Amino acid sequence: MVLDFIVVPSWRTRRWRGSGRFSSPRRHVFPIDLPGTPVLVATVTDSAKSLSPQEWKHREIAEKVWLDARENFVDPTMNGLDWDLVKKDLLSRRLHTKADLYASLKWMLSLLNDPYTTLLPPADYSTFRESIEGSEIGIGASVRLRNNSSSLLPGLLNIFSPSKKPRDVELCDVLKGGPALRAGLKEGDVVVAVDRRPTSTMCIKDISDSLHGKDRTRVELLIQEAPGTFRKFSVKREKVQIDTVFSETVVVGSENKKQNVAYLQVREWSKNSFKESVRALGGFLAEDGNPVDALVIDLRDNSGGVLPDAIEFTRLFVRKKGAKLVNFVVRGEMSSSVVETSTFASVRDAILDLQSGTKWRRKSAVSDRIPICVLVNQHTASASELVAAALRDNCRATIVGTKTYGKSSIQSVVQLEDGEAAFKLTIATYTTPLGEPITGIVPDIVADYLPKGKRVAAHIFPRLAGKLSRKLSTCSPPP
Repeated sequence: MVLDFIVVPSWRTRRWRGSGRFSSPRRHVFPIDLPGTPVLVATVTDSAKSLSPQEWKHREIAEKVWLDARENFVDPTMNGLDWDLVKKDLLSRRLHTKADLYASLKWMLSLLNDPYTTLLPPADYSTFRESIEGSEIGIGASVRLRNNSSSLLPGLLNIFSPSKKPRDVELCDVLKGGPALRAGLKEGDVVVAVDRRPTSTMCIKDISDSLHGKDRTRVELLIQEAPGTFRKFSVKREKVQIDTVFSETVVVGSENKKQNVAYLQVREWSKNSFKESVRALGGFLAEDGNPVDALVIDLRDNSGGVLPDAIEFTRLFVRKKGAKLVNFVVRGEMSSSVVETSTFASVRDAILDLQSGTKWRRKSAVSDRIPICVLVNQHTASASELVAAALRDNCRATIVGTKTYGKSSIQSVVQLEDGEAAFKLTIATYTTPLGEPITGIVPDIVADYLPKGKRVAAHIFPRLAGKLSRKLSTCSPPP
């Protein structure tokens, strides 16, 4: 998953109140306000009187998207454009069909020259919704560029969807028990062709889209097993449930000095990630009745996702009232107050997914005094970078791995009134609690090619235990 985003109910204009924070008065969502539906007044000209009811509806939708962009796009200058003239041009375009509407909206949003602001046509929006709900119809695997860019997770990869043709594409995040694994595919397999189309002629987004489709249909992958050696795989697409959190524990150290190390991997930030993390951390508390001596949080290849879940996750470990987690920059100005842990009880209550009557306990799976290690790599991006920076700056964790991707903008995802498509709009940027821009987080301890799963916990502890403890002892949290 590859973006920090907020899912917004259809057609509620969102405004920054100027009070130093975002609010959510009725439904969700963090961090924007949804005060009500705008009233649109249109002047009926002679030429407009002949429009069909469908064309009128399309004009109304187009004008609402235009208004949303004007009031909420991160750049108040609208990329230096006269946005009123853009509106006139937009409404003068042919809007007879939905295809006309989508093309016109895509054109308008492209004028903002922001790679993260775009239209999500029905197919992309459907995949997007499946992804944030924690399920998808596909082969149970994702793709990424080998030694390049970011891990491209289903439904969210178009945030990083360059048109540049990749050289080597490999499978990643191959789900246990999924169609790809059952067919004999594994993580790291180099994909040479999809349905007989060479990947060298496709952009990375098209490659990933090809892995998804209708239930019970098949896709053919050509895999390079060795130089000059290839093998075909026919994989049936099916609905698969994606567990975003994986956890286990391992005992490390000598017989005389054992450590109980917990390992927690978060693959992506979906609507279920916070719930799954709470369950996993609760399991760590209960296991054998023994306390956890150390915790490894693995955010490698986690390229972002649902922002509220990522922030709630951070709050499990940074619990001091008034602790800074992030600084938001809205429309070119720093918010008058930073987000604090004391605000997140109301934020959590505002998230519909957590309004299930469940009483979430406020205690972490680990003591505030034991070391936490956060693993990152070049595929760690967006909300995952926010989590890593917040834990580091608040002296709760040491970052280990390689430099992260570097993305610090937030998008809202708004469904169009037709219920089939949506658009993404960049509404804010953020910095670390210490005020540093996120252009790629440099780890405290550089370590490449670390193993996955509990093997990495056994590898890091006790080898790096001394360095982790010293790093935390010399850390100063933000004022």
